[in-house]
Amino acid sequence: MKMFHRFVRLPVMVLMAFITVGCSLELNPSNVPTEVVGLPSDTGSISFDDMVYDSKLAKVLIPANETGNLMLVDPDTREVQAISGFTPRKNANGQLEGITSITSGRDLLFATNRGALSLSVINPSSGTIITSTAVMATPDYVRYVSATGELWVTEEAMGQIEVFSLPEGKNTAPVHSGVIRVPDGPESLVIDKLHGLAYTNRPGKGLTEVINVFTHNIVKDWGNGCSQARGLALDEKNGFLFVACKEGKIVMLDTKNEGAQITSQTFGGDLDFISYNPSLQHLYLPSSASAILVIFKVAETANGSVIRTTLTQLGTADTALGAGCVISDDHNNIWVCDPNHGRLILIRDIFSGSGY
Repeated sequence: MKMFHRFVRLPVMVLMAFITVGCSLELNPSNVPTEVVGLPSDTGSISFDDMVYDSKLAKVLIPANETGNLMLVDPDTREVQAISGFTPRKNANGQLEGITSITSGRDLLFATNRGALSLSVINPSSGTIITSTAVMATPDYVRYVSATGELWVTEEAMGQIEVFSLPEGKNTAPVHSGVIRVPDGPESLVIDKLHGLAYTNRPGKGLTEVINVFTHNIVKDWGNGCSQARGLALDEKNGFLFVACKEGKIVMLDTKNEGAQITSQTFGGDLDFISYNPSLQHLYLPSSASAILVIFKVAETANGSVIRTTLTQLGTADTALGAGCVISDDHNNIWVCDPNHGRLILIRDIFSGSGY
C-alpha cells in the first residue's frame, strides 16, 4: 500500500536556541563552545540512534524514534523539517520504538522502523513515505550499496544482514533477496564504495568483518582489539578504518594492510557512535558517560627516521550525559544528540586540517 504523509516545516525561531556551555576558549583553549538546536518532541526527550549527513540534500538526517518523525536539519539556517508517519509501537519492555536508521540513494531516502519492523522508501522532495516493506527481525542499521543497487539492513537478534534489491522506479518497494550471516553480530555497518567492500563488527569476538558487496561473502576477519566493538568510521582514500570500543578506546585499522592496527587511543567510557571528517582528517568521539566529545586528528610523527601515523587530541567539547551519537557534515560542524533533552548539540570544528 502506498502511504502519503504531511510534510511539516517548523519555524526556525521556535526550534533554535543558542547557548554556550563549558569553559571559555580563554580559560581552556582546547575546549570548544557549543550551540543547542532544539527539536520538536511531545515528551521532551528523544531516543536518538543512527544520524546521517546527506551532502546532496545538504541536510542532517535525524531518525527521531518515538516521535514518529524523520527530521531534516539545515546546517546553515538551523531550520528543522519533519517528515511524519513513522508510527512508533511499544516493544517487549513497554518502550516506544519507531524510526531509528536512515540512508540515501537514487534521490530517495530509506528508513527502518523498529516498532513496525519495516523498511520505508521516502521522497525527500515531497516529504512523503512512498512505500514500505517488512523486515525479518528488529532492524538496526540500514545502508544503501550503490555498486549493487541494494539495501542492507543489520539484524543483530538473528545474527545477519538482510539484503533487499531495489527495483527501478520510485514507487516500488524493496524486495528481500537474501541474508548475510554474521554470527555474534552485526554491530555497525559502513560501505567502502571505492573497493566494493563493507565492514561490520562482531562485538563478542573482538572482530571486524570484511564483506564483498558483490558476492556477499565474508572475505576477512580482522582483530580490532575491542572488548565490545561498537561504531565504525572510514577514510576510503587513505585506507583508515576507525573502530570505537565501548569500554573507552578508539582503534585505527589499515584496510590496505590486512586490517593491521595502526594506532589506538583511550578516551571516556560508554562509547558508541563515531564520525570522521575526511577533508580535515579529524575524528569525533563522544563519551556518553563523561558528557565530553573529543576531537582527534590523524597525523604523522617522526622519531628519527621512523614515521608513525598517530591520533593526536586537538580539543574537547562539553555535551551531555547519555550523548553517544554523532555525525559531522561538510561545513566542518559536529552534531551530537542529547536524548534526555530531545535536542542536538552543535559544535564547530575550529581546528585546521591535519595535512596528512
